[in-house]
Amino acid sequence: MKTFKLLLGIILVFAFTTKNIARINLFDNLDKKLISYDYVDVASNGSSILVWGNTGEVLRSIDGGKNWERIVITEDWNYYIVGIESIGGKYMGVLNQKYGIVSADNGKSWQMVDIGEEQLIYKIFAYRNNLYYMTKNKFKAYDENFKLVKEFNYTIDTNYYEFVVTNNTIVYPNRDGEIKLINVENLQETVLDLKTAILCDTCLLPTNFFADENGFYFLHEKNYFRYNFSTKNFSLLARTMKSTKTAFALWNGNLYQVFAKFFSGIDSLYFYRLSLNSAQINSGGLDRRLINSEFTSLRFINNSLVVGVGKNKLICISTNGGVTWSVVSFLRMLASSEYLFVFDTLNLRMIDVYHNFYYSTNGGVTWLPTRLFPKKILGKFNPKSAEVFRYFFNPQKGISVFSKTETPDSNIIYTEDGGETLQLGRRDNFNYLNDKYFILPQNEQLLVFTNNLLATYGIWFIVWEVTQNLEFKKKSYSPYRQISYPVLSNSQIIAPSVSLPPGKTFGDSLSSYWIIKSSDWGLSWDSLLVPKIEKDGYSSSLSGFSFGAWGLDKNIYITFNYTNFIDMSSFICLYHFDPMTNEISLIDSLGKGFQPSTMFKLNNKYYLLEYRLAYPKPVYKLKVFDEPKTIREIDLSNERIFPVSFVRSSFDPTLIVVNIWDTLRPNISAVYLMKDISYSVVEDNPLDVRYYTTHFYATQPYPMPASNIVKSKIYWDGSFDLREAIDGVYDSMGNKVEGKERISLRELG
Repeated sequence: MKTFKLLLGIILVFAFTTKNIARINLFDNLDKKLISYDYVDVASNGSSILVWGNTGEVLRSIDGGKNWERIVITEDWNYYIVGIESIGGKYMGVLNQKYGIVSADNGKSWQMVDIGEEQLIYKIFAYRNNLYYMTKNKFKAYDENFKLVKEFNYTIDTNYYEFVVTNNTIVYPNRDGEIKLINVENLQETVLDLKTAILCDTCLLPTNFFADENGFYFLHEKNYFRYNFSTKNFSLLARTMKSTKTAFALWNGNLYQVFAKFFSGIDSLYFYRLSLNSAQINSGGLDRRLINSEFTSLRFINNSLVVGVGKNKLICISTNGGVTWSVVSFLRMLASSEYLFVFDTLNLRMIDVYHNFYYSTNGGVTWLPTRLFPKKILGKFNPKSAEVFRYFFNPQKGISVFSKTETPDSNIIYTEDGGETLQLGRRDNFNYLNDKYFILPQNEQLLVFTNNLLATYGIWFIVWEVTQNLEFKKKSYSPYRQISYPVLSNSQIIAPSVSLPPGKTFGDSLSSYWIIKSSDWGLSWDSLLVPKIEKDGYSSSLSGFSFGAWGLDKNIYITFNYTNFIDMSSFICLYHFDPMTNEISLIDSLGKGFQPSTMFKLNNKYYLLEYRLAYPKPVYKLKVFDEPKTIREIDLSNERIFPVSFVRSSFDPTLIVVNIWDTLRPNISAVYLMKDISYSVVEDNPLDVRYYTTHFYATQPYPMPASNIVKSKIYWDGSFDLREAIDGVYDSMGNKVEGKERISLRELG
């Protein structure tokens, strides 16, 4: 049955707090939704399953994990979910500070309860219908109504925070080789010395605690031990099969472990029941590719249903107790989001360096990686030694191309079903080796720029035109120069370029920088010499000659790298280029060690983000352009959250993908899809709207009761009943806000 989705033009305004990104007002008044982040845990009450990460939203499934919906608890950057448990028929949990959260309808709606916690909360645990949590120096317990039951201080000699509660006792690791017990009734403390108890010479910090009513379990090095409260003795229970990128679970008195690894050309998931002679329960193998996956939590919902989650939106499910597994979601997001293709708010695609294709048809709620693929991809197409380019022409057809040194017999990888399966192919005329690539979409086609060099000849670049049928046509050939980061402005292709004399592939005084442009889609090129900079022996260089180029409206910004070949130090200059007058202006020099991270336009202003690698975390600068050539710097030292990657969709320029950096949680990557309703298209080229859904606008938006008739012309082929095809009402970000049962159609003629 064909399905129609009615989209209401609803403007959802998200307020940012004054403590973080709102102070620089970058993303005010933008609709946004998370499309990638790391999951940390799972909860279930038997009727629904919840999955969450270090954000303010949960994913919810009511059909055993087959389908998932996004539930937003809070959009305040300052708060994220620490944990959720099923207690007394409700879901209860806490945010990282100040708030408890509770749901009485299987996780569909949530209430935030102000518990006044000012310290950071690190961990929660449910015990006898009480919810316990730990801060840096306190344990607190709340009842089912979030009334404080217990509160007491404790001490800890590590930065690792974990605990369990059992036998009226709180158990937590205190330091290397030491576990502390606190009786919750009389607060009596007991210290367990692992060096004496389990005979370790150099004891490490115990981790991965579990508990039942008779004892608790913990991991030390690669072994699991159990402490029995009755005998007050430790016993060695199991040897683990892997120590990193893995998750454990305790179920019906047995310990289990799950992990995935790349072995013998295939991705395999391993699920073990741990003991001194651990047994693998599943037969290995997976239905989809999980390259470099990492599990963070494993949870039994019942004896049959098992859920494992992890980084990169990873969800794996078994419905037969772990015998077989299926991948429900996984996305190995690249840091720059450069190869994420956004067609609309629902249809997203991604290709990574391993030629893994991912697709989402629900706006990034879940992602599916490639199911079937030629094994040769994994054996021959080595991403570590290959230059690649990747592109989706439409939601179904995508291509990944690699440098052809190792595999001259097959030179393209492609999909015709959105990434579900992959195929290999060869284009005989596209037969150069050691290519380095740049791409530029051209209406329904793609321009590909390949840089090459030969020691006996020199350098050159070629412009190729690639059709949706994946045919390659050579458009032009330019000797003795290479191209970098081409951009489109006012129907002109503009790019930085470096030139060297014939027979030269490297040289300082011999190389020169140029800005080149083409008005005929790469058939011919005009060249403009960039004035040479004379500064303390610095000169232009072929190696790393450009770090970026951006076309913002009719303003072109290009960076060139200048190198001192005596001490190999370098600095980067930012140029402004006016394609109408051909004026080249040096407007800024990036600070020592700084490189451009991203440049973008928001609310009629241009921004340049720079970064410098430093320990313990990178240093960022943000520059704002009040005028095209006038720059001022914004201090980011007090900002908690700011963007480190910004990519605007080439299919719908009102949609942008932003990778957020959280200074308090630098290891957490959160990628958002945002709708920039203020963006206007400057280019005079018509947009390809074949994949856009018609929007219907009403005077009173959801969730107000409908009081007006929405009128619109709808065209279909008459082969089905339109009433049966209606799926629901969706907001402007593709989130379903109303089911079909609340919608009625009246033909007006």
